[in-house]
Amino acid sequence: MGLWDMIVESWEKACEEVDHPKLSRGSVLRIELTRLGIIGFDHYGIYAGNKKVIHFSGGRIRKESLDKFIEGAGIFNGGFVEVMSFSSSAIENITLEESYQRAKSCVGMAGYDVLDSNCEHFALWCRTGEAFSGQAFGSESELFDIPTAAMAANIPRMIGSAFNRLGMQRSREISISGIVDV
Repeated sequence: MGLWDMIVESWEKACEEVDHPKLSRGSVLRIELTRLGIIGFDHYGIYAGNKKVIHFSGGRIRKESLDKFIEGAGIFNGGFVEVMSFSSSAIENITLEESYQRAKSCVGMAGYDVLDSNCEHFALWCRTGEAFSGQAFGSESELFDIPTAAMAANIPRMIGSAFNRLGMQRSREISISGIVDV
């Protein structure tokens, strides 16, 4: 592929994110949050449609608005969410609708633990069936083994990438104000 083709392809991908801000219920969302203005970490949730997200926050799994989900976001991404993708083998048996149904079935559940049952464990379990957190040094959680109805360097993200066995990566970034439900 020539340089010109690479430039055109990059431009088309950037335009696609702006021109097609469609989001499916059950998608895994990620936002970088900060604490004390310096410590960055990733916060995960499952898109529930109608600009709502199901996420593990304040010790409970809750369904809240996108605006509430991104409270505390870093100054560089406060108006955007990242949509995550996974290797096909990691999601082959779980549809986006099943991912949403898993998340919905957990609303109200408690038991948050930063290393053993956090928002990443929850969101990845909903989408892949594995309650896994790369940010928590590749830990797995047993909390979600339940039946379901169908600015500064982000050190936790760097740790998470070292333990990324599910092939998770950022698919695209969407402006919150432009999200359209599929």
